[in-house]
Amino acid sequence: MKQTQVLNHSIVVDLNILIHSSLQKVWEYLVTPKHIKEYLFGTDTISDWTVGSEIRFVGEWEGKSYEDKGKILVFDAPLEFSYSYYSGFSNLPDLPENYSKIIMKLTEDTNGILLSLTQIGFGSVEQQKHSEENWKNILKTIKQMAENIS
Repeated sequence: MKQTQVLNHSIVVDLNILIHSSLQKVWEYLVTPKHIKEYLFGTDTISDWTVGSEIRFVGEWEGKSYEDKGKILVFDAPLEFSYSYYSGFSNLPDLPENYSKIIMKLTEDTNGILLSLTQIGFGSVEQQKHSEENWKNILKTIKQMAENIS
């Protein structure tokens, strides 16, 4: 009997970056589709931004169209935004156990805003490492955007 591969929810990416900006400005960059498109590889993000609603990520990667999706789990402006996330690139069936969880939290610090990002659930350590590099670049871009634009 062939066993279906599912995401391993014990594999996690956990990153932090300090941003010298206001809480409101960093939040705006996290949840505004025109800004998301700037830091998320040209992806169009579609949602009504309410807990339980759908979130979709539509774009093209290396010549291949994609539409990833999930549900908004937490939308606590301006402190936390989290969602479930399914990518067709995972080559796994669209089942609840194959959804990652993405958590972004903002904390005010004496030196600025600490943006913490956690992604839970990957198909392999290799996928986790690839995703971690992407998230590092995304966080650096968000930092640059929030610090340089008044």
